[in-house]
Amino acid sequence: MLPKDVVDSAGKLGEEFAWRLKDLPRALQAMADAELGIVGGEVWILRRKSECKTDEPISKRDNRDPNKTTIGLVLADFDEWVVYGPVATREGGPLSVFTWEVEPRQDEEDWKSYVARSIAATMDWISAARVEDQVLPHLSDHVFYNVGFRPDDNGEPRRDT
Repeated sequence: MLPKDVVDSAGKLGEEFAWRLKDLPRALQAMADAELGIVGGEVWILRRKSECKTDEPISKRDNRDPNKTTIGLVLADFDEWVVYGPVATREGGPLSVFTWEVEPRQDEEDWKSYVARSIAATMDWISAARVEDQVLPHLSDHVFYNVGFRPDDNGEPRRDT
């Protein structure tokens, strides 16, 4: 459903996609063009394992080691990559999970209006959250936005509204 260049610019975890902030406008435009509604999303920190320090977690088993969980918890690890879900912030405190939800489609709302609203709500959340400014400085270049999207209620992108 999404163009190859959009898919290629994404970080992938199974069948889920996440984009850096700089690639997100193109990805969201492609979702709008495909008439995909956004249901919400979450922030991932996606890093190469080779970039991690020895005291940073690189596998799920490291989540059990309190000495290795100071920057985040591993959501997934595969090949040369590690994905953190909960991460440390510049302000300290407990690890934070950054997520957003889009209000579901309303009964009186046509699909195109919902798609437009869901994309606007996503961009509003991302602009307000400023996640790159909240995470530890050495993680800010590794922020990816995992966007949950879906076709219309019938399972197919709509072309008639």
